[in-house]
Amino acid sequence: MAPAAQIVTVTMGDRAAPTKLAFIKDGDKLVSDKMIPEGKELPVVIQIKTTPEAKAVTEKFNLNLAKCPSCSNAEYACTCAHGGEEKGHEGHEHKPGEKH
Repeated sequence: MAPAAQIVTVTMGDRAAPTKLAFIKDGDKLVSDKMIPEGKELPVVIQIKTTPEAKAVTEKFNLNLAKCPSCSNAEYACTCAHGGEEKGHEGHEHKPGEKH
């Protein structure tokens, strides 16, 4: 969906001193006003309003930016079918087609 009147805010990083990002329309994309904070695992809260008058839709998740030890992707984009046996993957499994 091309940006129009949407309002997007992201709050992320250290919960004691979170970073708040606002987004502005730049052609056919939204661009944040700040860089994301340092870290490999960041708690994220995204709020999206389709119009300035609309009620915000809120999503919360942890963004894992660590590099997968088995493939060349970041963990959030990992596509390999490894289990929890590799170093760095202890305690969780990835299965083909599973979101992680």
